Amino acid sequence: MSLLDELGQALAAVADDPQARSAVAAEFLLRSRPPDEQAALAAAFDAAAVLRWFDAELLARVLQIPPTTTAERLRQLRALPFIEPYRSGAHELNNVHESTRLGWRSKLARETPERFRALSAAAAACFADDQTPAGRIEWIYHLLSADGESGADALETIDQEWASRAHPAQRHALATALSELEANGLLAGRARLWVLLVIGWTRVERGEAAQLAALADEALRLAVAAGDARGQGGACNLLGHVCQTRGQRDAALRAFTEALAISRRLA
Repeated sequence: MSLLDELGQALAAVADDPQARSAVAAEFLLRSRPPDEQAALAAAFDAAAVLRWFDAELLARVLQIPPTTTAERLRQLRALPFIEPYRSGAHELNNVHESTRLGWRSKLARETPERFRALSAAAAACFADDQTPAGRIEWIYHLLSADGESGADALETIDQEWASRAHPAQRHALATALSELEANGLLAGRARLWVLLVIGWTRVERGEAAQLAALADEALRLAVAAGDARGQGGACNLLGHVCQTRGQRDAALRAFTEALAISRRLA
């Protein structure tokens, strides 16, 4: 079977998923490169897709290769049609086009989960010492993908710290990054619980509480299943705000009462 025939079959199999279609197109474009380039370029593309944006230094650290080698990998990546500039500024950055990046992340997580977690851990390490809000967002994004339990603990801490002192724009940027992970379906358990709680509270701040009934119910289900008392209290509190906004006073009172009881037990 020719490469084009394989492409047609693969695209037909994911016809209803635009991100998966983008990933299939990227895979076949990589396979069309000269054979002596394919393995190294595919490895570089894996790292570029795991990162939300990249430069030569980030690629070198994630791939653990010398800068002299990274320069050539970066040149090859920039020649691909789905690599684009990422913001303007003195320091030149690039990113993989969103649909392709998210589709490729899902492909990596599904087909080679250990490699996906290893690349995510290396990406998280790149931002571990960056205490700026932007650095914290990149760090937690990758940590959640690398180690869900550690990521959940870290996100809970960030949520507590940012609740009172972070600028709303910073909380919105965090929720936007976390929404990518939720939309990709790559999280479970406590990691998904705390992602939903942060997204939920950010949307409450934006006046969207009435739209969050399903999100609050799912967060509560995850908290109970995981035995996470703080998460359960947060989910009950969120559910109370949802019910109150929708005029469901009895349900709101029950949710707030349960949240208060949990808070007292944890005090």
